[in-house]
Amino acid sequence: MTLAMMLASVAMVIWNRYKVNYPFILEMDVTYKITPVDVFRFSSTFFTIWLFCYFGDLLIIKYEYYFRYTSAPFVLALYIMFFGVILLPFAVLYWRARFALTKTIG
Repeated sequence: MTLAMMLASVAMVIWNRYKVNYPFILEMDVTYKITPVDVFRFSSTFFTIWLFCYFGDLLIIKYEYYFRYTSAPFVLALYIMFFGVILLPFAVLYWRARFALTKTIG
């Protein structure tokens, strides 16, 4: 998901350079101005969280002798961080988009 968003931001930059109407192609709300930098910033935040959890799990697998319970705590932390960002009640990190996603899922 994060890689697709990063590639979409690169595509948005290219389409913006050649004057293609990418909000229409990606079915974005035209009243809400979102730039390719915003999409890349949002996806890189989730990519950083995912990378932290991935390397944490690799650390547990590599040094399983030192960890008593190897029930994938970093995967649980990843889910908690993701849903924490999605359900954040403050008007930050694209609140309207997160609200629409929550309304669509639930």
